[in-house]
Amino acid sequence: MSVNKRLVKQSYTHGHRIRRYNMSVNKRLVIKSIILSIACISIFTIVLDLSRLSGTNHLSKTFNNDFIKRINVILAALLVWLSGKDSLDKHDVTRMKIVFMAIGCAEVLFLLAKPAQAIGFFVVCQCILVSRHCTGLNNKLKRADSSQKRKLALISLTLITLLFSGVTILYPLTDSNTPILMGVLYGLILSISLWAGIANFILSLFPEKNSKIIAIAMVFFYLGDILVGLDGLLSSGPLWLIATSLIWVFYTPAITLLAISSYKL
Repeated sequence: MSVNKRLVKQSYTHGHRIRRYNMSVNKRLVIKSIILSIACISIFTIVLDLSRLSGTNHLSKTFNNDFIKRINVILAALLVWLSGKDSLDKHDVTRMKIVFMAIGCAEVLFLLAKPAQAIGFFVVCQCILVSRHCTGLNNKLKRADSSQKRKLALISLTLITLLFSGVTILYPLTDSNTPILMGVLYGLILSISLWAGIANFILSLFPEKNSKIIAIAMVFFYLGDILVGLDGLLSSGPLWLIATSLIWVFYTPAITLLAISSYKL
């Protein structure tokens, strides 16, 4: 096939109209540079977080680690804004821009020590992701085979069990009903979002590579948010330090992979 024919060839995959472009060399280089920067910042901040386990004289006192971590949110959002003609489609990239605006607002609120408002923005984020990842779900479910349906049912049962177990274990640790109610509400929405991300992969609602990336991203998002919940429940100590040190180990790959999932891969 000639180069010109290859460039204009079109395919229709699960509701996404994909025109095959060759991404420019310069743009590819910029994207790789952003991803490399995210990786370097992540390694640096993880080292700073883990240094707290060494005692009072730790490296994180020298740097504003909370601010440095949020640079990766900006870089991941930049990946979405740069997608342009290389995005899956205009509607999808618009949704992803709104997702990252919600994430950005949430992170600003966390820096301002307003976690309740921040969680509100993450609820918005997860609801949009559910809508995004369930595109074409009804039609695919009707044509799904018994194996796919069993997998989806098993995942649903597992997530419900985890949510119920978490509430049962953590409820005695809280002094007020308000935090646990917020946690249950967000945990339910987060579980639905994780299910949608995995269902996207099982049913191939997006192109294959995008579906895999979405599923992995949502698993990381789920694990990161569990650790955020433990941050609010655990008292200061080694276990709390480990939990808070691992939050961004999962959260950074989650938002980076979500940003990449908006591209034609």
